[in-house]
Amino acid sequence: MPDIEALERALENLQRAHPSLDALQALVLLALDGQGKDGLSSARLSRRFGVEHALIRRACTELEAQGWVHLAVAGGASPALRVTLARPLPGATPST
Repeated sequence: MPDIEALERALENLQRAHPSLDALQALVLLALDGQGKDGLSSARLSRRFGVEHALIRRACTELEAQGWVHLAVAGGASPALRVTLARPLPGATPST
């Protein structure tokens, strides 16, 4: 896990470069950076950040509309989505 200062810098840099991103969207992108083609489930992101799953799903849906991520049904009876980066993030950013 990266140190908190590095994560804060990465978050600030990403939001400065892309002001349309809110803080949760930027955190999702930072968490996905370096996850490879498998990405992460929205349920795992929800648990990792301690944020309601519905808020994570909304952030992911907005990121998909902006072309940042791809979403797919995670499978099973879960409402979780599989979230993968659609394009690389600018610069090296630490994963959360």
